[in-house]
Amino acid sequence: DDALMKNKMQLDSLLKMPAKDTAERTNMKAIALKLQAAEEAMEIWMQKFEPDVTGKSHDEVMKYYTQQEKAIQSVDSLMNAAVAESSKYLSNRSKK
Repeated sequence: DDALMKNKMQLDSLLKMPAKDTAERTNMKAIALKLQAAEEAMEIWMQKFEPDVTGKSHDEVMKYYTQQEKAIQSVDSLMNAAVAESSKYLSNRSKK
């Protein structure tokens, strides 16, 4: 996701700067970790996804795809929440 990567790079850059406020730095680290966790969740899902359903019955295929749909929706929610939180943080930071 482009927004995830953009926000992650911005936070990484900010974290490389000298810290004036340790609470602010801790907050930035926590948000950056959420972005990293969302990215890793996507990578794990992608690695485990098996599109080849050769030799499986229709019921097995439908059950697998239903499970995968739930899994990717969970990943999507995680990514959306991390992007929203980081975008809000970065937007508020730029207004200061």
